[in-house]
Amino acid sequence: MKRLTALFFVLIIFFSLCSCGKKSGNDPENTGNTYADDFPPPVKYKTENKDYSEEFKDEEGNVIARLEISYPVVSSKDRPDAAEEITQWFEEYKDSEADSIRMNLDSLKERNRKFGIEGVTVTRIAVEPYYQGGYHVSYTIKKQSGTNPDEDDGGLTGCTFSLADGYRLSLKALYKSEAENPREEIKRLIQEEADVSYSVRGNIALSEEQKKILDDLFDDESFCIKENTIYFPYSFKTLSSGARTGFYLCPIDFDYAEDVLITPEEYYEQNYKD
Repeated sequence: MKRLTALFFVLIIFFSLCSCGKKSGNDPENTGNTYADDFPPPVKYKTENKDYSEEFKDEEGNVIARLEISYPVVSSKDRPDAAEEITQWFEEYKDSEADSIRMNLDSLKERNRKFGIEGVTVTRIAVEPYYQGGYHVSYTIKKQSGTNPDEDDGGLTGCTFSLADGYRLSLKALYKSEAENPREEIKRLIQEEADVSYSVRGNIALSEEQKKILDDLFDDESFCIKENTIYFPYSFKTLSSGARTGFYLCPIDFDYAEDVLITPEEYYEQNYKD
């Protein structure tokens, strides 16, 4: 009987120790976080739109041009320096657009006089969020210009920023160090994808002229990244010689470019500093 009692108490102690080894549902470490312990957590941030307008006058006081731009202001308690860097990039972009109009005001006035164009030439720029993740953010910048900018198809640029440092990412920052001719490989992947997805019906291959246009318009900095795909914007009007309007965003899956590119998450991990 004494042996049974002793065994009973041993079992009670054993199971008590086992239960102490388990984490309770209220344990702050048991939050369902799938990131490794040494991987920085996703960044929390807020984005607000800022509208800016400026008129440009000639020496006689006549309004010749106007800039209208809407762009993001980013704030973050987690990464305040990175958020400030992104906001500053758009502030400088706005200033550079204003400076460009100011410097070319006389040429614009002369062109309008020569071709009989009346009215104020408006440059309208809209920055829209394309993807907002925990490690990077992507925006599209649509720029239209004219006395009626709505009639201008305009141009579309992609911008992607890392939340590790707030820098605008270029492909050069994402190229793997061991990759050979990564720029040419990305251009090849774009042509390969466009052969499939550019056509409306999906069964018309690119012409040699269109391939050359893709190569000529390739921009190391103009892209957006959403989840596991990087998108390169191109003008339908340019690629189709005016037959189509709007923009073609050529998608390249990171799985297809894994020998060439690191992901924004990997860039974040490599460049994250407390």
